[in-house]
Amino acid sequence: MLIKSYSVLLILAIAIFLWATEKIPSAVTGLLIIVLLPLFNVINFSQTVSGFVDGSVWLLIGVFILSAAMNKTGLDRRIAYSLVIRGRANAKNLVYMSVMAAIILTFILPSAAARTALLVPILAGVIRTMSLEKSNLAIVLLLSVTFASHTIAPSLLTSSLVTVYASSVLEKTLNYSFSYLDWFVLMFPAAFLSSILVAPILMKMFPIEKVSIQEGMNTVESELLKLGRITKQEIKLIILFCLMFLLWVTNSVTHIPLGLSALTAGVLVFMPGIELIEWKEAVKKVDWGSIIIFGSSIGLAVALQETGTIKQLATLAFGVMGKLPFQFITAVILVFFMSIRFVFGSGLGYITVVIPLAIAIATVNDMNPVWIIMVSVAASCTSFFLPFQSPTNLPAYSTGFFKVSDMMKAGIAVVAVYIIMTTLAANFYWPLLGLNP
Repeated sequence: MLIKSYSVLLILAIAIFLWATEKIPSAVTGLLIIVLLPLFNVINFSQTVSGFVDGSVWLLIGVFILSAAMNKTGLDRRIAYSLVIRGRANAKNLVYMSVMAAIILTFILPSAAARTALLVPILAGVIRTMSLEKSNLAIVLLLSVTFASHTIAPSLLTSSLVTVYASSVLEKTLNYSFSYLDWFVLMFPAAFLSSILVAPILMKMFPIEKVSIQEGMNTVESELLKLGRITKQEIKLIILFCLMFLLWVTNSVTHIPLGLSALTAGVLVFMPGIELIEWKEAVKKVDWGSIIIFGSSIGLAVALQETGTIKQLATLAFGVMGKLPFQFITAVILVFFMSIRFVFGSGLGYITVVIPLAIAIATVNDMNPVWIIMVSVAASCTSFFLPFQSPTNLPAYSTGFFKVSDMMKAGIAVVAVYIIMTTLAANFYWPLLGLNP
């Protein structure tokens, strides 16, 4: 068993190095894990690929298909234009409505990068129309949407690969399961407040100019008019989304798995009479690389659990944590996880590495591993500092409207507030819901 533990630690170290440095594509690293675990006789091949029959994989596939259908019908653009145009009263309103758009789209698009890729071009068009490329308004608008897309990411069980993976691993390794509503009630308040606070923080740091945004809003309205009236295809898709959300929200009563609900809605888009998108078109939009990383990461988590390596990691973990004042433990753990997130371009790679560490820290300090894992999930979204730290940051940075130093300065302020909000939630709000440290 000791040899197997050393082997799985070696494989974990290889995976960390490759995910952090991106020497090879992240999905290829996932395939390498699948090859190495059985070859090193850590676990058998069936256990290694067991992640691909996990319900969460099918949840992702179903949501990816629905997202592809949304893009095909233009419903995503209609929603984004409709939300942004409500900020036409003044520049500050536009900033707040753009943040709200990022928050609302979280319920529809399970990727922070997808949300910024949708919203940034719209806002960049507004800025260019008003010739404000070098203004503080440009900086605040683009960074607000980018940061809010990050901070809201932990709020829903289905809002990112990180949350879906964490939920799956909690069930597999700790036999602890969250319903959609349970996760929402636990994580949404702090994430929502942190996201809303992004706007005033950035407007304080970069005071926006007194300008009329009417001309820019006319451009958005023109793009919305080009879409025409809502189509039958869009109405069909809205009905499918409503069906899926209804099943998600009631899954604690119906016991219909989230993955089955998403896959059902995903399959229906191809059915006669609905036909929102063709299979060949949809299959190109599914992020198969993320699916490979996801499935292989679950296999790695199984290996760490089966070999008892998590318990061995506990002896190397941060035993001094228990000696710290209770009020500071959350902040220390959060900053520790954030420092790990800094070197990972992939949130999924980060959470794969961090969950075993979280369980080890809990073991050493006689703490609740579920509580610490949820703190690590909260830390997964803190890619606020550098443009290339996350794909979510790239659409805004590629506009050229702000400098790296602007992002770093703003990121430090936002992450400070985020640490405070998460610490307060984890120490005082989560225990009210029965999740204690």
